[in-house]
Order: sequence, then structure tokens, then C-alpha cells
Amino acid sequence: MVKQATNTWKLLSVGQEQSKLYMRMDIQLGGVMGKIMQPMMKMMMSKMGNELLEEFKYYVENKQPHPRKLKAAKKYNAN
Repeated sequence: MVKQATNTWKLLSVGQEQSKLYMRMDIQLGGVMGKIMQPMMKMMMSKMGNELLEEFKYYVENKQPHPRKLKAAKKYNAN
């Protein structure tokens, strides 16, 4: 279904105490299932990308992981 996936991050300084993070996700789907799943995958990857950027921003500004990450880690470690 997924033929290839890349995720490129670029962090640029835009001022004395400001930076801008650019993130690009490229995913190539293949086969019949890839065509069928493409709209759903696009929505999921868009949501995941937005959450990643939000969590990274939170980490940089607060010097600790986003509460969503802490909750997920706690759940994962409980298993």
C-alpha cells in the first residue's frame, strides 16, 4: 500500500528569539488499496502533521513534552 514515505524538517531562525519550523511529508501509495485509502490517509497525515508541529512548539516553549505525549507514553508504558 505505501510505496515510499519521506518526512523533511527544516528549522530556520527568523529573529533573535524566534524560529520557524517547516515540515513536508511525502507519501506515495501504490496498488488498488492505495488508491482506495488515499483520501483517508491524506486526512490522517494532515492531522498527524499538525499535532507534531503543535507538540514540537510546546516542547520548545515549555521545555517539557506536550501533555498529549505524556499521556500516550504513560498508556504505552502501562502495557
